[in-house]
Amino acid sequence: MVILTHTLFIRGETGDTPVEIRLHQPEHLVEDFGESWGCRFEIDWPDRTKSMVVHGVDALQALILAMKCVGVNLYVSEYHDDGVLYSPGREGGYGFPVTQNIRDVLVGSDKATF
Repeated sequence: MVILTHTLFIRGETGDTPVEIRLHQPEHLVEDFGESWGCRFEIDWPDRTKSMVVHGVDALQALILAMKCVGVNLYVSEYHDDGVLYSPGREGGYGFPVTQNIRDVLVGSDKATF
């Protein structure tokens, strides 16, 4: 079940292209290697959908790690590098935290918040 959607945009010569991000409710998983919680996220890039399940020891950790994984994917994207990815109404940034090792790439309000 989707619990959060957030839409960013990519500036283009013919107009802006929406990039929808979806976070799903964490699910308890029992697999061959043991139990964990998984949280799926999807990012609808113009040329593909990035979909991944991030695992944690409980639902909260899985959700937090999934949000950070979304943030990392946004900040390491070619669209961020090209300066065309943006979130309307924000002073830069995308509204998602990132992992500690790439906090130096944060911009705008993300830099102050995360």
